Amino acid sequence: MNNFPKISKSVLLETLDNLYFLYAAAPGSLLIAAEKAALKAKIPFQYNANFPVEQQLAELRKKVSLRAGNKGVNLFIFLSEQLLEDLKEQLLPGFGIEELIRKLIIQIDENTKLYLSNESIWKVQWGLKISGDIEFLEVSLRVGSGDGCIVVPDYVFENLKQGMLAFNNGSHGVSLSLFSISLESALRDTLVLLNYSYSSSGSSVDTYEMSKLKVTKSKGTISLEPLEDMPKKVDEFLEDKEDSHIEVNIKRAINNKGKWFLKITSGTDEIKDFITKDSIESIGAKSVSGLGAALKIAREDENIIQNHMFPLDLDPPVKAVRNNLIHLSGDAMNEQVLEGKTLREFIASTDLVFDTISSISTLIEDLYLRISKGEFSTS
Repeated sequence: MNNFPKISKSVLLETLDNLYFLYAAAPGSLLIAAEKAALKAKIPFQYNANFPVEQQLAELRKKVSLRAGNKGVNLFIFLSEQLLEDLKEQLLPGFGIEELIRKLIIQIDENTKLYLSNESIWKVQWGLKISGDIEFLEVSLRVGSGDGCIVVPDYVFENLKQGMLAFNNGSHGVSLSLFSISLESALRDTLVLLNYSYSSSGSSVDTYEMSKLKVTKSKGTISLEPLEDMPKKVDEFLEDKEDSHIEVNIKRAINNKGKWFLKITSGTDEIKDFITKDSIESIGAKSVSGLGAALKIAREDENIIQNHMFPLDLDPPVKAVRNNLIHLSGDAMNEQVLEGKTLREFIASTDLVFDTISSISTLIEDLYLRISKGEFSTS
């Protein structure tokens, strides 16, 4: 559970104690669930109906206290999921599912809490302070049902967490920067699953095999003779034309490795099948260059962004934030980004900033939940 917020040992044990009290009339059910959870956490723990319950509860408490490898927290997470699953299969006397869920709410700090939803999804919720009010944003971290799976990964969660903290501290530019990075990560993780490439070395178009030609001089002219089979034979060249020649435009060029090559422009349609192969060496990859391109592809080509979650008019300010706040300069702050407002004015508006990070967190949540369900798999 590397993508979970840090839970203090005292809070963890206090929550476990609350579970003891909840299961006071059925401690065996708690311990049986703990045995199943320990197996998933790879921690030795077995329920024994002949041993005193208090002794086994004390052992469980010790296991949940383990720090190395995050084993104690993992055991607690698996235990909570197992208790919810068991309770859905068979209710126990004295309490129901809602009572269990309330006991599993973990207060991380003043503005952050972790909880397990009725759908067995672990969510983290932040309270953001705006003009004396508290607005809440949340994202899912783990689906606990079935085999379980991560939703929002740790590298995205960490930026979101710091972005929320920055917002509450009044550092709106920092908050927007971190949220724009998180959005780019979510779009990247999604588009990669749809076979897009972020590699700077790859080509977005098909690359053809190299052809071999013999170049000779004869009577003041240069002749080209194919040394391999080409799509068309030389005898077919110009056979349907009255003129005995065509004109091409050719120029020398240099690539990014400092090597010279020749570039032919006009006339290529007439000569390409006589002097070059049509066999493809490598298929071009659908490439993405950055946040702006990712947003455009996600909206227009793949249709994976729903406007009610992330309005179209937020694209310009978010792109400006990503490009200008990450590579900050005084002039960048004067760029107009939304309805005539400059980036500086946009950042100064708590309401605009909140609306933006709220939409970003909603989109991130949507994309990663869909990833966890295998919606973008092309296999």
